[in-house]
Amino acid sequence: MLQNPSCTKPGCPFKGGAEKGVCTGTSGYLAHYEVQDILAKQNKKKRAIQVIHDREAAVKYFSWDNDQWISFDDRETFAQKVKWADSLGLSGSLIWASDLGDYDNNAHKTLTGNEKLEKRGSLKPVNDMEKVIADTSSFLGKGCEMLDKIEEDITAYKGALELKTTKELVGYDAHGCKAKKGKTCGEPIVCPISAGFKDKCMWRGSGGDCNGQCREGEIKIAGSSWGGSPGESGTNRCSRGGKQLCCQVGLDKINDGCYWTEGWPTRKKVAYATEIHEKCWKHDESLKKRLHNKGGERELSAVK
Repeated sequence: MLQNPSCTKPGCPFKGGAEKGVCTGTSGYLAHYEVQDILAKQNKKKRAIQVIHDREAAVKYFSWDNDQWISFDDRETFAQKVKWADSLGLSGSLIWASDLGDYDNNAHKTLTGNEKLEKRGSLKPVNDMEKVIADTSSFLGKGCEMLDKIEEDITAYKGALELKTTKELVGYDAHGCKAKKGKTCGEPIVCPISAGFKDKCMWRGSGGDCNGQCREGEIKIAGSSWGGSPGESGTNRCSRGGKQLCCQVGLDKINDGCYWTEGWPTRKKVAYATEIHEKCWKHDESLKKRLHNKGGERELSAVK
């Protein structure tokens, strides 16, 4: 925020932080798409903004709404920066950060000079696959929950739980609690006994930044910045990022009841499990008809 609206050059004093961007929500910087949006809206309102090109610094800037000020890059300034990097023999350049660009990837196009870069809409298949993975993890962990209550003695809670219910303790989240001498406290994380997760779960993530990630063959059951036991690290809180309680999935249980069949009518061997821990779809005439209408490349069968 400019101290004197009439002084808009680099070096002019500021009296405070600028207004927050509508999406970034942080005073002090704007995303590339927010800068472009301001320019487009001001021009639409016929309030022409005077954009200044500082050729020596290879940057552009402008002021608006009396005391707001921002510097930014566009096709010209990116070209200047790339030329300067080439003159130094640098092997490449990058934009920080890509997610602050618009959906047409205009910032990357202007930096690289490649107008054939696809729009972000082309990432939809990847995003859809990530959703499938998340939904699958949620389904496989169905019935698991982190109880919103700190137990002062996890060991005693575990014994009582397994006597009274069909669930069992697979871990706990310390959640910053202070345990009494000789005891362990935290928020219990329980799963159905039928899930088979007992002694197969681990809190992933360590160090200040944590960055917990489940490994191959594991699914996420819970997340926290504290973590607990069993775990790769202690229960100190992450300064950034988070930890994940990951449990090993028994693929034999997922595939139980399914077997390979001769696909109809193309004879391709395909099988799909549609109900975990129960059974697969049984082949019937209505299914055959539906598959035939779609090109008929699958047949689903089950063994009871």
